[in-house]
Amino acid sequence: MSRTTSSTSAGVNKITGNKVKKSIAILGLIPLLWAVSCTQQHTPVLPGDGGEPQDTIPAPPKPEYNDVALHEAFVEHFSGETSETFEFFLKENDFRYYPAFPSWTEKGTDLLLLRVDPSDPAGLVQYPCVSTREHTFFGTYSIRLRLPDIKAVQPNIGLNAVFTLAEQDENNGYSTVELLWKLADPSYLYLRSIADLKTSSFLEKDPVGNFDPSGKYYTYGFDWHRDKLSWWILDGSEKHIFAEISENVPCFPSRLQFKLYHSRNYPVEGNANAVQAPLFQYEFEIDSISYEPYEDEIQAWRDEFIITE
Repeated sequence: MSRTTSSTSAGVNKITGNKVKKSIAILGLIPLLWAVSCTQQHTPVLPGDGGEPQDTIPAPPKPEYNDVALHEAFVEHFSGETSETFEFFLKENDFRYYPAFPSWTEKGTDLLLLRVDPSDPAGLVQYPCVSTREHTFFGTYSIRLRLPDIKAVQPNIGLNAVFTLAEQDENNGYSTVELLWKLADPSYLYLRSIADLKTSSFLEKDPVGNFDPSGKYYTYGFDWHRDKLSWWILDGSEKHIFAEISENVPCFPSRLQFKLYHSRNYPVEGNANAVQAPLFQYEFEIDSISYEPYEDEIQAWRDEFIITE
């Protein structure tokens, strides 16, 4: 499988300088490596000393992070045949990606149509995926989309869609932030964060009144602060936060992705049979994906941690 590439550097801001810095199991096993919490405090203590800090024991060294390129703020409407911000993971004769496609239900809206190929094998690797070309960091993220209505056609489908930040840092391990739909019943939202070898996960059903993710477009998002994560949905023009945590918050730059995949092992809540592969070319309508960085928090991170060249 190949992916489109581009030599453009538009919208990219490179980190430089000497200083920088109700739970349920949702997905399959992910290889977790050691990761460091952004707010972790080290208090060295001698065994049996009653817990008093000891100046003679040095604290562990601060983690080091590789220099990466960061996107500036963007709103991507996929109105052109290519994107400077996102890349599509393509295979030969790929019919799954249709940018600049007129919406079936909203006149005047051009969008990215993602289509499922029933011949794709289960798992994350072969299914459609769009990913930012560069990294993003602390900021607010959103996606406006409409999901396909599959329940009546294939009630036991095991198809998932996920809006996610995910990164495997070579020095500090794996981290992720996820907002996931299981298409057998998309009225449930599955939320997860992984950092510092720990996971926080939540299940939210019908986050707003008359929730119909297949009948209309909704804007979903999450706000990634240095010390807090919150997941939200727009209810009209009002931002409704339905989950928030202050632990297990990732603390190094990540790429933003939207991807589809078939899971044979983790069915939707309330339907243990919902693990079937897709039978048809179901379509997902993505109107826009946006990112607005929290510049002050990113700068504070830079000031604390050393970036390795």
